[in-house]
Amino acid sequence: MSAEEHSRLLDGLRNLTATALELVESRLELVAIETEQHARRLLVRGALLLGAALAFGFALLFIAALVLLSFWEDHRLLACALIGIFFLTAGLLLVGFERWLRHRRPRWFAATRAELADDAASLRRHGP
Repeated sequence: MSAEEHSRLLDGLRNLTATALELVESRLELVAIETEQHARRLLVRGALLLGAALAFGFALLFIAALVLLSFWEDHRLLACALIGIFFLTAGLLLVGFERWLRHRRPRWFAATRAELADDAASLRRHGP
């Protein structure tokens, strides 16, 4: 192997390495962006859910107290049973809704996975 061939081989290897590193860097940037988006979305959802839970909790507590005090003399057991059934039903509906939302949410790193799959397919097409 001549010095010129050796030099061209090294240049080709350097170019291949540089291209591979650029590809890895762009994919890592995509992962970082998606992680940031998911974290921000989770923080916003958590804050909204916490605020809503507190507001609804206080509202339900006062409504339950109102119903209980209104029927205390005549139908206290019925009032307690109806309030309990209401809260049980509300809890079950919320759990069902959360499960439905969990199945609808976008998969984490979906864009990164798609890009990596495209990269793999491209490498298979241009491979040996």
